[in-house]
Amino acid sequence: MFCHKCGIETPDDSRFCRKCGNALAGTDKAATVLATAPTKTRAVRPLLVLGLVLALVVFGWVIIHSLVKQRDAATHAAVPPQMNLPVQPALPVLHTMNIGKGALSVPALRYSFYTLVVPDGARSVRVQGHFTATGGLGNDIFVFLLNQDAFTNWQNKHQASAYYNSGKVTVGDLNAALPNDAGTYYLVFDNRFSLLTAKAVEFTGTMTYYQ
Repeated sequence: MFCHKCGIETPDDSRFCRKCGNALAGTDKAATVLATAPTKTRAVRPLLVLGLVLALVVFGWVIIHSLVKQRDAATHAAVPPQMNLPVQPALPVLHTMNIGKGALSVPALRYSFYTLVVPDGARSVRVQGHFTATGGLGNDIFVFLLNQDAFTNWQNKHQASAYYNSGKVTVGDLNAALPNDAGTYYLVFDNRFSLLTAKAVEFTGTMTYYQ
């Protein structure tokens, strides 16, 4: 064998160079180590990189999952729990029905009337209006506001209770309250006391109620 330092040939079993004293026995092992070390390093490096990537992925997933949980918790805390609030009833609506279409002719010994129908559930029912009678010597008329039973009694000339009774007048204002809920009423213009003369009555009025 030859000394790799000075190049002098030495016996194969020599451990040191006889000229320069350089160690010969470990030369091949050292060269082997130097030759194989890079190979081991190259083999280990991809595994380290893969492990680092996996660790980063796991770490990122943990961070994102934690942030999502915090966001959901904050959102849940910000939204107040729904409350079973009582249902508010609808506000009553005012209804208005016009009564009368100008002049109303009432023959002698006769009467004329308007039928007023109050619907179910009506509240604060009120009939209002103004009338003027012309004809005959006194230019007068009777005006009554009656319910169904009272109107039947009145037609048969029996005693009847009225929500409005004008008496014999020429001009009058009607302002009468009616019961709540459904009912049928009659606004009567009576000229039965006049034997010969018809009467012309100008009447404008309304019936109002809330429902």
